[in-house]
Amino acid sequence: MTDTGKQTQTGGAISQSDGVAAGDATALGDLIAQLTKAWNAGDSAAYGAGFTETCDYVTFNGDRLRGRAAVAQSHQLLFDTHLKGSRIIFESVDLKPVDTATILVHGIGNSRLAGQKTFPPSRRSIQTLVAVREGTDWRFAAFHNTRIFAITPWRALLMKFGL
Repeated sequence: MTDTGKQTQTGGAISQSDGVAAGDATALGDLIAQLTKAWNAGDSAAYGAGFTETCDYVTFNGDRLRGRAAVAQSHQLLFDTHLKGSRIIFESVDLKPVDTATILVHGIGNSRLAGQKTFPPSRRSIQTLVAVREGTDWRFAAFHNTRIFAITPWRALLMKFGL
């Protein structure tokens, strides 16, 4: 892995595997910054614009959204209700080329709700994204978000009972 030196909007370093062109790493960093800025502004149309027209998007709670319009519509509902005023950050981003038009992206990030002063560890997540080249631009064709948490004895007990 090499560090490109490119920083996300929120300061997380973007790493790249051998084979990712510096220009592509920069473009993907800019795309992630666009998503972060759109989320933090509560702008679902701008957030959705970072995804392909036919994207597949899996939320942290397992909802599956299909298509840019569904992503934008779903996020507008979130931004208007319980995620109003929320903020996200990307702590780190790792790029792995699949081919010249496809890059696998793994990001570690966090979110805080309106009124929270810090980003709580309980909201930390890992995202898997598939970036595809559309002409001269990059967009995300797939997104999957999963919370990061330890399997504590208490959580293990809850899981045993299907909770």
